[in-house]
Amino acid sequence: MIPRTPESGEAARVTVVDPMSDIASIVEDALGAGLDPRQLAFVSVHMRFAERASWEHAAKTAVPAWEVAAYSATQGHMLRLSRKAHPTARSLAKVRSDALRFADANGADWVSMSIEDLQQAPTSWQTLTSQAEIRLPEPRTSPEAEADVEALMMQQGGTA
Repeated sequence: MIPRTPESGEAARVTVVDPMSDIASIVEDALGAGLDPRQLAFVSVHMRFAERASWEHAAKTAVPAWEVAAYSATQGHMLRLSRKAHPTARSLAKVRSDALRFADANGADWVSMSIEDLQQAPTSWQTLTSQAEIRLPEPRTSPEAEADVEALMMQQGGTA
């Protein structure tokens, strides 16, 4: 990690670390792990913010271009920015360019990146948690409530 350092004679600027500087190696690793370059993968970049205000602002401005997950960790306020992309040099170069621009514009430290295979079979946990709608049983009425309803209907002249 390269710390933030002021440039000579200028206001402090962020020196951005680039976890995707070797795209060719990333593509090679992705293909070696079985990702298909014709299929979309889920690419995430993880950014750290020293200040809460810049973290909150960055989360709001990232929304149109990225899927955003904001969280805090011991090392600071974090954003995980994700999008679908092909594990190819061209697609990953675009993600890299956008991530570098985002980090620079928002004063973030780019900590890491990851690629997930969207085509792999779901794990047992994913299968368990992705079940269709859970239907709850109809609410049961207690015998006391049923007796109250019957008494009310008799008072109103209805049949019980």
